[in-house]
Amino acid sequence: MTLITIKESNELQCKIQELKNGNSYQIVKNTLKSTPSILRKKLHIEYPNQVKDEDVDYLIKKFSEVEQDIILLIKELNCYKERHIQYAVHSKNIITSFKELFEKKDWEELFDLTSIKKTELNPASNNKNTVLSSSTDSTENLSEKHTGTIHSHHMNSLIIRKAINENKYINEKQSQGKLKEFNLEKYLQNGLINIEEKLKPVCDFYDQKIIGNLEKLNKDVILHIRKSIKIREFMIDDYNRYKAKFERIETKELDSDLNILEEKNYKYLMRKLNNAILEYETTNCVMKRDLSFFLNNLLPTFIKTWFKQFYFTVFSIAHLLYQNIGNCQEINKFTKELIPFSKSTVNTKCLKSYPLIKNEYDDAIKVYKKLVKKESSLCKSLVNLVQI
Repeated sequence: MTLITIKESNELQCKIQELKNGNSYQIVKNTLKSTPSILRKKLHIEYPNQVKDEDVDYLIKKFSEVEQDIILLIKELNCYKERHIQYAVHSKNIITSFKELFEKKDWEELFDLTSIKKTELNPASNNKNTVLSSSTDSTENLSEKHTGTIHSHHMNSLIIRKAINENKYINEKQSQGKLKEFNLEKYLQNGLINIEEKLKPVCDFYDQKIIGNLEKLNKDVILHIRKSIKIREFMIDDYNRYKAKFERIETKELDSDLNILEEKNYKYLMRKLNNAILEYETTNCVMKRDLSFFLNNLLPTFIKTWFKQFYFTVFSIAHLLYQNIGNCQEINKFTKELIPFSKSTVNTKCLKSYPLIKNEYDDAIKVYKKLVKKESSLCKSLVNLVQI
C-alpha cells in the first residue's frame, strides 16, 4: 500500500514538473506577474520610452496575417468538402423522390387502375366523372375521415401523370423519334449511387493531405510561434516596467541621497533590469531569425508542395462529378438534342437580341462535344494519382 502511494506521488510530481516546464504554464505565470502592464494596455496608458523593434514588429504583423489566412483556409476547405458530399447525397435524394412520381403507391390499388391506364395512354382525354365514379366504388369500405385525403392524392397523381405523358408526347413528336425515353432508374443506379463511392477515397485523401497538412502546420508551427510571441510581449512588459521604476529611483538618487532601503531597492531594480534586457535581446534575436525563416523559406516551400496536392485533388473531384453527369448515357440523350435545337433557333428574335449569350452557348457546346467524344488522358492520370 505504501509502495503504491509513493509511486502515485512520484507520477504526480513528474506531471506537475512537466506542466511547469511547458509553455502554457509559463504564459499563465507571466500573465499573473504582468497583470499591471496588461491593465495599462487596456486603459491605453503607456510606459515612457518604451522599447520597440520595428523590424520584428513588422515580421509579427505579417505572421499574424498568415495565421488568420491559414485558419480561414482550413475553415473554407472543410466547407468545400462537406458541400460536395452533400451534393452527392441530396442529388440522389432528389432523383429518388422524383422517381416516385412514376411509381404507383399502395393506396392507389384501392382505385380502378383501368381508368388510370386509360388516362396515361390517352393524354387528351380528361374524363373526371369516370375516375370519380370508379374511385368512389373502390373506397366504399374506407372510413369517411380518410376518403377525402386519399381521393385528393389520387386526383393530384392523375394530373401529374397526365402532364408528364402530354409533355412526353409533345417532345417525341417534335424530336421525330430521336429522343429516347429518359430512364430514371438507370440514371440513379449508374450515376448518383456510384458517385458517393467514388468520392469517398478522394475525400479521404483530401482530409489527410490537404486539410490535415494545414492543420499540422497550424498546430506544430504556427501555434508555437504564437506562444513565443506572447512570451516576448511579457518580456517587453517586464523590460518597460523595470526600466520605468529604475529611472524614477535613479532620478531621485540624482536629486538627493538614498536611504538604506532605497539603495537596496535600487540595486534590486538594476539587477532585474539587466536580466530583463538580456532576456529580451536574446528572445528578440531568436524571434527575428525564426520569423524570417518561416515567412521567407518554410511557408513558401510548404505552400508550393501543398498547392500541387490541392490542385490535383480538387481537379479530380471536379472530374468525377463531370464523369457522373457528362458521361451518363441517360443525360447524353438530352445533350445530343442541344445542337439541332440551337441551329433551329439561330434566326429567332431572342438570339438576335442576345448575341453574346449565343456565342457563349456555341463555344460551350463545342467544348462539351470534345469532352464527351474523348476523355482527357490527363484527367484519368490525375484520378489514378489521387486514388493511389
